[in-house]
Amino acid sequence: MSRKISYWEYQSYFENLEVVIVGAGIVGISTAYYLSLKYPNKRILVVESSGIPRGASTRNAGFACFGSITEIMDDLELMPEDFVMDLIQKRYLGLQNLQKEFGVDFLEMKMSGGYELFTDDEEAIFQQAHSQIKILNEKIYKQTGLTEVFEVENESQKFGFKRIKHVIKNNYEGVLNPMKILQGYELKLKDRPNVQILKGMPVKDFEDHSNGVHLQLSNGWNISTKDLILATNGFTKHFYPNLDIHPARNQIILTAPIKDLALEGSFHYNKGYYYFRQVGQRVLLGGARVIDQDREQTEKFALTDVIQDELKSFLYQHINVGPETAIDMQWSGIMGLGAKKKPIVERVSDHVILAVRLGGMGIAIGSLIGQEAANIIN
Repeated sequence: MSRKISYWEYQSYFENLEVVIVGAGIVGISTAYYLSLKYPNKRILVVESSGIPRGASTRNAGFACFGSITEIMDDLELMPEDFVMDLIQKRYLGLQNLQKEFGVDFLEMKMSGGYELFTDDEEAIFQQAHSQIKILNEKIYKQTGLTEVFEVENESQKFGFKRIKHVIKNNYEGVLNPMKILQGYELKLKDRPNVQILKGMPVKDFEDHSNGVHLQLSNGWNISTKDLILATNGFTKHFYPNLDIHPARNQIILTAPIKDLALEGSFHYNKGYYYFRQVGQRVLLGGARVIDQDREQTEKFALTDVIQDELKSFLYQHINVGPETAIDMQWSGIMGLGAKKKPIVERVSDHVILAVRLGGMGIAIGSLIGQEAANIIN
């Protein structure tokens, strides 16, 4: 341990550490909680690079979703059916786990449905999706027990959209406040004195030794632990550059309040690449990285004219919001994607565990990944 730290600080935070978790997003903070339940006497430290966890845990749209119909159809073209169905089940069970842990009121969760939109010139795409509704409903029922997941929304104009001809509804999706997930786990951890959380502590590097892991923090401190869990998702290439994971930036805009806005539910377009919802009396709209994927494959938090202009164009063309409506807020979040959508939750050495590659579904599966990571520790 560096001499720059006091004895009291060392004793409180760093002495005899058994597990260090890097990343205090949904995966990292839930890992700490479930690990503390399993081992109430293990000394656990969570380190987070910024004051508010970076990445995508709280920089998303707050969707409680497990897949629009065209997204699932696309997945089935790229991956084996049993894998896709298992992933849908895990996403759904993850949302159920959040409800069990915190309740819908605390999460500000409203399971009012998820709606996928099809424009006037996408009749062929809609017909293809429509033909798969019965088939997918049967497959998802066998996997999850959910009945009639997808159905055509016959009142496609009830939301007042422009140039939207068809809507397919997922009856088991909705919205929530993603910040409440982190706050909920942190509240639970206040009763767990064996867990400490340090924010504003970037990890510069670590060395994996036969007897444990030595971490170098960016402030010059050095700490040691028996086990290290990386819950760093889109930033994991800093430590494992050859891993099948890369950052993917999503940009978001939030309008000024709009009178009589009525968009209850979560809304998707183009395989989920575009998404929006109502927050208060505002429209939150994000995504569109599909039009500039190479430049959006970055871990830099930033806004670009290409994506911002595309989001505003979609807003004005389809959501019945005019250019006179001000954009009050803009931000970006960083996801962790890979060639495979399967999350990586595994021990990669005697002392290092990865819990990464959430594939843009961190809200749905983050807490389950935390449980899996905690169960690896022995």
